[in-house]
Amino acid sequence: MKDIFSLALICEIAAEFRAVDISFDADAFIARSMEGLNKLELTGRAAHIADAMRVYLPARFAEAAAVIEASLGPELPPTGKIGGAALRYMPHVLFVRKYGLDDYEAAMRVQAELTKRFTAEFSIRAFLVKYPERAYEQMLVWADDDNAHLRRLASEGMRPRLPWAPRLRTFQHNPHPVIELLERLRDDPVPYVRR
Repeated sequence: MKDIFSLALICEIAAEFRAVDISFDADAFIARSMEGLNKLELTGRAAHIADAMRVYLPARFAEAAAVIEASLGPELPPTGKIGGAALRYMPHVLFVRKYGLDDYEAAMRVQAELTKRFTAEFSIRAFLVKYPERAYEQMLVWADDDNAHLRRLASEGMRPRLPWAPRLRTFQHNPHPVIELLERLRDDPVPYVRR
């Protein structure tokens, strides 16, 4: 799976950013992303590309998030099948998790769009840790959203334990908010959300 993060994909990502931001230095981004990439495993590669994004996307997170959002492809159908093509957005999600924590509003907007193409359950957790009440209120809003991807993010993002992600210790110690949210979703009409 790690081989999805290859020169070909990095060139695609660079072209997508360049198409919406003519100041984006695609060649430098590609070169930086490729440095040492072959020595890394899947999540290491995604994090490495996210760090290259930090260098070449606009310095202000809100502007970088706008470029990311404008560069995204079409939404996935809400089936729960996240294949290799969707993994291409893992660097984008890790970028938001690492560099978006101080711009809550912009980070929430871009995560809402990213989760429709991959999943933002890995990045949203950092916001639940830093802004537990505010982020929880956002999860309640998403639990009632018309978009199945956002409803799924509300439940998956709130899981106290999630593979490949840090634990949400606050919700381990007090699971009542998680239970309240799951009660809203347990009869969801979309199996992808219920699972």
